[in-house]
Order: sequence, then structure tokens, then C-alpha cells
Amino acid sequence: MSVTFDRQDDTDFHGAKLALFVRSRLVTILRDDKPDIPWPAHWDLPGGG
Repeated sequence: MSVTFDRQDDTDFHGAKLALFVRSRLVTILRDDKPDIPWPAHWDLPGGG
């Protein structure tokens, strides 16, 4: 299976992501819908820089 993402900017990611499971569920966050941040209004994994 191949997945292609259209990058909205050329910002490199520097940080960490976490795959956190609570029982059989994967914890995700919905990013803010602000046009000035990378990947606005997309689902993401918890993480930080």
C-alpha cells in the first residue's frame, strides 16, 4: 500500500511522535485549523520538539 501526502510547506519536522494505545484504541489529536501552522485541521499523533 502506498500513501502520498501533499506537503503544504517545506518545513522539516524536528521532534518526536508517540504511538499511544489505551487498551485497543490509538490516541490521536486534531490539529488546530489555523492556516499559519503546518498541516492545519489534520489528525496527528501526540509529540513535540
